[in-house]
Amino acid sequence: MQIRIYIVISLWLFFSGINCYGQRFIAMDVSKVTGFKRIKYYIGDDIRYKTVETNKRYKGNIVALSDSLIFFENKTVVNIKDIKVVYRDNANFVTRGLARFCFVFGPGFLGLDTFNNLINKRKPIINDLAVQEGAAFIGAGLILDNMMKRRYKIGKRRSIKIMDLDLK
Repeated sequence: MQIRIYIVISLWLFFSGINCYGQRFIAMDVSKVTGFKRIKYYIGDDIRYKTVETNKRYKGNIVALSDSLIFFENKTVVNIKDIKVVYRDNANFVTRGLARFCFVFGPGFLGLDTFNNLINKRKPIINDLAVQEGAAFIGAGLILDNMMKRRYKIGKRRSIKIMDLDLK
């Protein structure tokens, strides 16, 4: 009885997998001294890039991929060979949350210290040490925000291509 169940399940899995479609994605290969890394962008992902013709940054949601073209949500079509730079945000919820905390805590600390000095009638109202500490927190937030953004210039060591895993 168990053998019949295994045969039925395996035949069902075999025949249900026949109508599967291949997958297309953008593969950005980054080779370093220490090794090789492949970054993948699928349909539905957001990508930020800069083209060869214009020196402007573009951002778009990938809708479809062909052999050498990328179709975006705002009806923009870009050839894969026209992409000069790809920008990637490697931040996670910890670094993003810590950066936001620092952005809010820096001016908040300065405002709280100034308000406390106003209530207690202390001189000077704006303390130099509080300004330095607030500026340090804002600087830490800026550093955390920019530290996780990577810029990949397409060239010899970094290539970008469209991979098609279709069964033809």
